[in-house]
Amino acid sequence: MLENLRGKRMMFVGDSLNRGQFTSMVCLLHKIVPNDAKSLDKVDSFTIFTAKDYNATIEFY
Repeated sequence: MLENLRGKRMMFVGDSLNRGQFTSMVCLLHKIVPNDAKSLDKVDSFTIFTAKDYNATIEFY
């Protein structure tokens, strides 16, 4: 899955259903990305998961 996201930005926008999808995806990726190569930040209304080695971000607004 991470190879498909390499160099890309994926954004979930919406309600609690979309939030659940975002949370599930981040949970899956959180387990396979090393601690020093990932971050989960909250900026204003955005929650952003970054896989640094893959230059990939998954965001929820």
